[in-house]
Amino acid sequence: MTRLSIAILIFATAFVPAAFAADPLPGDPGEGAKLADRLCVTCHVVAEGARTDPGERPPALQTVADDPSVTETGLRVFLQTPHEDMPNVMLSDAEVDHIIAYILSLK
Repeated sequence: MTRLSIAILIFATAFVPAAFAADPLPGDPGEGAKLADRLCVTCHVVAEGARTDPGERPPALQTVADDPSVTETGLRVFLQTPHEDMPNVMLSDAEVDHIIAYILSLK
């Protein structure tokens, strides 16, 4: 490899991490943790790192975050859709963003 080739390779790879950086969280994870402690803790284990068995319902929020199929879009749809087993908690758009940010921050 020539010096020019090495220089080009170094220059090109310097920008790869920025191109593949994780998407920013939709809200504030700290605010989401506060909301989860207030609104979700009656049914879910909310503590960071606390897990339940994957099939256990309701799952710990860490268990939700650990599921590789969980995405921002999936959480948004889930939180804005009524579910028979879930209380009908009316969340503002900002509250949904914060709770999603908290769950995704647990990944």
